[in-house]
Amino acid sequence: MLFEFLTGKFVTIVAFLSSLFSMVAFLKATKNGLKPNQEAGFLSHGKKGYYVMLAAISICGAHLLYLILTHQFEYSYVRSYSSSDLNVFYLISTFYAGQEGSFLLWIFLAAVFGFFVMNGSKKPHPHVMVIILLSEAFMLSMLLGIKLPSGLSIGSDLFALVPGVIESSDLLSISLKRIPEGNGLNPLLQNPWMVMHPPVLFVGFAALLIPFSYAVAAVWKKDYDHWIHEAMPWTVFSTAMLGLGIIMGGYWSYKVLGWGGYWGWDPVENSSLVPWLIATALIHTIIIQKKNGALKRTNIALAGLAYVAVLYSTFLTRSGILADFSVHSFADLGMSRQLLAFVLTFLGLGVGYLLLRFKSIPVVPTSNAILSREFFLIAGAVVLLLIGLVIAAGTSAPIINRLFTSKPDPVLPEFYNRVTLPLAILMAVFLSVGPFISVKDNSLQNLLKAIIPALLIGIIFSGALVIFGLQSIPLTLFALTAMTSLVANIQKFIRIVRVQPQQAGGSLAHVGLGLMLLGFMAGHYDRTEHLELKKNTEVNSFGKKLTYTGMEKYEREKDAFIIQIVDGDETITAKPMMHQSRDMTLQIPDVLHAITRDFYISPVNLMIDTPNEIILQKNKPDSIGGYTIKLTGFNFNIPDSTNKKRIQIKPILEIEMNEITNTIEPTFEIAPGKKPKIIPAALPSDSSITFAITDINIQDKNILVKTQGIKGLSTKPTEVLLIEASIKPYINVLWVGTYLLTFGFMLSIYRRWKELGPQKNGN
Repeated sequence: MLFEFLTGKFVTIVAFLSSLFSMVAFLKATKNGLKPNQEAGFLSHGKKGYYVMLAAISICGAHLLYLILTHQFEYSYVRSYSSSDLNVFYLISTFYAGQEGSFLLWIFLAAVFGFFVMNGSKKPHPHVMVIILLSEAFMLSMLLGIKLPSGLSIGSDLFALVPGVIESSDLLSISLKRIPEGNGLNPLLQNPWMVMHPPVLFVGFAALLIPFSYAVAAVWKKDYDHWIHEAMPWTVFSTAMLGLGIIMGGYWSYKVLGWGGYWGWDPVENSSLVPWLIATALIHTIIIQKKNGALKRTNIALAGLAYVAVLYSTFLTRSGILADFSVHSFADLGMSRQLLAFVLTFLGLGVGYLLLRFKSIPVVPTSNAILSREFFLIAGAVVLLLIGLVIAAGTSAPIINRLFTSKPDPVLPEFYNRVTLPLAILMAVFLSVGPFISVKDNSLQNLLKAIIPALLIGIIFSGALVIFGLQSIPLTLFALTAMTSLVANIQKFIRIVRVQPQQAGGSLAHVGLGLMLLGFMAGHYDRTEHLELKKNTEVNSFGKKLTYTGMEKYEREKDAFIIQIVDGDETITAKPMMHQSRDMTLQIPDVLHAITRDFYISPVNLMIDTPNEIILQKNKPDSIGGYTIKLTGFNFNIPDSTNKKRIQIKPILEIEMNEITNTIEPTFEIAPGKKPKIIPAALPSDSSITFAITDINIQDKNILVKTQGIKGLSTKPTEVLLIEASIKPYINVLWVGTYLLTFGFMLSIYRRWKELGPQKNGN
């Protein structure tokens, strides 16, 4: 047990103390007037402390992974998120399924990136390392799990044991009760896309710390230009990783949640989108500063806000504030105050420190010409920031509402759709015009001449949509601008590939964004039908013939519903699933992909249909076996005057067949402690046909009627699968757009790292 302690909580404390030691050493190295040997000594101490911290974090991660893979459920974290029946792929993913493990992954990634900053250049960066280590120290404090005499605690212990599991202990050993099984991984997370989605996001979160640190260091050193050269590759990299993670989350929603969408404005996903928008705006404004030295204040502010937005999203996600409003928010582990302190500290560094030095930062004016590259880069950045502001405000609604009500409610998706639509149109306008802005000649005449082909295609496209039924003016404008922006950026991409292919990354990303805008537009044409599929009975939907044939075992306790789909000459089998897990019903859709559209099938419920049973409400006639039945009222009878708790309920049924109406009163007798007694009533016109009341639902005010003796009416129960079937036209336009956007970012990352080459050599 001593080994477990030394590689568990103790080594976490070592990592925390090492981060403080390294931070102090680098801080001393930032002082002016140091002799070369003194500076070198502090830098050496800082590096050694950093190596100890990185090693300790790595040992923590390796030890946690060991506990998970060896099923040591005596540890609270392992028990909470893993189980012995998970395959290795999902078992490894439980490492970051909870708050503490995800913090450890984030800490490790940030430490690795800091290692590259520390050793990636011959020129030392002590100012930058101080900020990186401050962030590491804050995050490591979240894992200390130290109880204070006041009753408060610092962090949550990642290696805490399950309460009551210790049988006996001494100084060097401890005996634990064996816990045979863990709680397992949330079934919604048992999907390859969700396994990859969180770590990719954490890569983006951790990488955004680097441009933040460079920006704060620039204010600290009063050197407002050189930092952008080293921060730019990290900014592009972090933005690419954040975007990729968000895309993965959207595809997971589409494939797993069963609601038919890829984005529902979930608060947790929104909180990842906001820093991506800010970081994307930063990329555009850094380009201007690299060209003419303008926007110094703006870039420092955006670099600060991007990482602060990450920390704020962490606070929202992990403080429990969004627990009632998101499908994958964490519960509060008592770290809310620490997280808030983390946010406020870095807000002060990123924004407050900038305000203190604001007047001393030199201002270089940008071009006043509207038809200039600078104007469109700034305009695009402003639109991105406005969208981010709207989303941040909507996501923060639960916090804001808590100030005025005890029952905070989130804003509805309609709020985001309504407010962001005009901003998206404006973005598409800038994307349409921007590709035709040249470096030299930007006359209005030349611009109009260049944009006409793309604009004509946009007009034809949006006009066709109007002809085929689009009636919304805002959506028509959105379609027009989205198609124009796509064509314009394809033209620019082709021009750049012919001349400077290494610079095509940004243009390709804009092509991808144009496709994504059109993909969003395609969602307006989704069509949905709710179907009842009686077993082995064919049902038509969207020109296809669907037949539910039964269930088959998929894996462990999961059953798949087998639906044969005949589409012309092609027969396809769909296998949506639905099963109970952790006191909730999981509905996992099946998606049949085609080039032009997806056929989306989500299970809703499986019912057992008994042909000789019917549910009736008062004065609402229904039919069964050719008979029309109407419930007109009730008679009550107490057959035994000595036992008034024994009551006979006699629904009055009017039964019509061939214009002949019979009135009968079947009996439903109830008595305390006994099962209801059911006394059928026969038809006066045909005594072989009887009707019985088998249940009375007082809450829903209906009765269940069961009949016997009707010729040709089966009494054998039949399975009925309720599904939601949807046609999603041109959804692949969206997904192709995400691929191109991501690939464009990857090309830009490669280019920016190559540009950094001379800087790495200290030149």
